[in-house]
Amino acid sequence: MSVITTWYELEKNMCKKISSRLLLFVLSITAALIFGAGFWGLSFAQTNPLLTGREGMIYIPPGPFLMGNNASYDDQKPEHEIYLDGFWIDRYEVSNAEFVRFLVAMGNQVEKGGRWIELSPNSRIREINGTYKIEIGYENHPVVNVTWYGAQAYARWAGKRLPTEAQWEKAASWNEVSKKKRKWPWGDKWNKELLNCWEGIHQFTTPVNSYPDGASSYEIQNMAGNLWEWCADWYAPQYYKVSPYKNPKGPGKGDYRLIRGGSWTSYRVFATTTYRGMHSPGSGSFDVGFRCAR
Repeated sequence: MSVITTWYELEKNMCKKISSRLLLFVLSITAALIFGAGFWGLSFAQTNPLLTGREGMIYIPPGPFLMGNNASYDDQKPEHEIYLDGFWIDRYEVSNAEFVRFLVAMGNQVEKGGRWIELSPNSRIREINGTYKIEIGYENHPVVNVTWYGAQAYARWAGKRLPTEAQWEKAASWNEVSKKKRKWPWGDKWNKELLNCWEGIHQFTTPVNSYPDGASSYEIQNMAGNLWEWCADWYAPQYYKVSPYKNPKGPGKGDYRLIRGGSWTSYRVFATTTYRGMHSPGSGSFDVGFRCAR
């Protein structure tokens, strides 16, 4: 039970027994405990409404799908059919509230020369007197400034993993009914009202459950825009030419890890379901986040 819920129930019961003056005193003490950090409130991680575990994930059934795009950049060529076993993937990007629960349990450890998350103003998370707090209003926004190693560590802690590039693309692009892929998660016609991107109205991230009408055919949200998302694979521009047919996992080594989906800073071409981005795994960014698979 959360701190907020506990105090609410206590105050509700006390209303029947104590004077209004004493009740006002109790409410004042409660407010001081919750909002004592001033601008930075009690961690929303304790009251996050999003479902977790399998309930917050979508099952992608096994089968073939068409990966790549012959009409786009060279690293997306050739289009090729691959087969994926069934897997689960998060409906939403990992939120600040969810990542704070991980930080409370594990701390912000150093891996490969950098901390799992850079706690800068862009991250909307602060460490105050040993407690991780989220800027009020950003609890349900996706976490940013997380390195690939931090994303991987979170996924393992949660009993999950990062999706492979192929899994991410199928979840974003494939229509299980028509057996055709989509240019953007919602379809082949561009609509800036269906995602958070540079051509839209927002200046930063939006909550992870925003833009439900822009979801993929599997009802997975924000696979275009909002944040680039880490994938498990190393990036190699010619990988599609040598990719195995079944369950490809990318090359065995590389300098950069794959990111997919575009972000709030991206134009439409980067938000397509086939565009392949890359980023240094030891560096986070204000426009890179992640979701998990299983």
